[in-house]
Amino acid sequence: MNVNMPNEKFNDSFQYFLSGCTASAILICGFYPLDLVKTRLQIQSGSRLPSKNDSTYYYGTIDCILKMYKKEGVLSFWKGVLPPLLVHTPRRGLKFLVFEEFKSYSAKDLSIPYLRIYICGAAITGILEGILMTPFEVVKIMLQANKSTLEKSPSSWTMTKKIVSEKGFGLNGLFKGLTATIWKMTTHNIWFFGTFYSAHDMLERRNNKVKFSEKVSIGVIASILATVFTIPLDVAKSRIQCPESELKGKTYKWALPTMYTIYKEEGWKALSKGLSVKILRHAPGGAIMLVMNEYMNKYFSTKLK
Repeated sequence: MNVNMPNEKFNDSFQYFLSGCTASAILICGFYPLDLVKTRLQIQSGSRLPSKNDSTYYYGTIDCILKMYKKEGVLSFWKGVLPPLLVHTPRRGLKFLVFEEFKSYSAKDLSIPYLRIYICGAAITGILEGILMTPFEVVKIMLQANKSTLEKSPSSWTMTKKIVSEKGFGLNGLFKGLTATIWKMTTHNIWFFGTFYSAHDMLERRNNKVKFSEKVSIGVIASILATVFTIPLDVAKSRIQCPESELKGKTYKWALPTMYTIYKEEGWKALSKGLSVKILRHAPGGAIMLVMNEYMNKYFSTKLK
């Protein structure tokens, strides 16, 4: 029996976690402004068309960027970046750790199709992610919805204390939109991991090796599919978690009823609000994260062994 096996197993697990964390931190800092713009567009309810000079209403991605820059300043595009940085960095590290461990464990049973392994692993990570990230998402969206300058905006800690003091920790407070977040992350991961690794395996069987350009291409495709199929859930999640002042007296609580209400009152296009800016962020971002995670994995494997 090899006495070094426990240490090797720990190193492998830590390597998966560290690779995911590193790729995630770089991704968050670089693409966060697009996430903020997406949220501003999604929480904007109704179909009113005020004056073009109204700095609080956005007609699209470019209009939102220009109005934010003019009214709130360039640093406002990183409003609320601390909560996602704190949660998404270890969260994505955990995502890759759980997924890789589940994939390695399940692959021992040769009778299980690989696609089923990818889907099950993705679903498990989606549920865990949804639970872990909900409180941070609530704080982030409350901060992103704030349209004052960065200097006048509350800090992440101040906003967290405000939410807890007014609404508590439950489904009306820090865990508001929990089920919507779980549904969104589970659906996203199934499409994201399922598409990428199935295509990766197919190319590897055909060519014995997957080129860098092919990895990037299937990463982009996987990210776009995951984004398109989760955008209605993302819109519903944003509406559920946004400040009540933005809802003009409306109440949203659960994902499916929220999606139905938005469709009935605002039309199907409202369920795709923020899609273009989300694709701009996730198509290159998802591909970069998958490829970077793979290369960071190789780098840490040499450093940790």
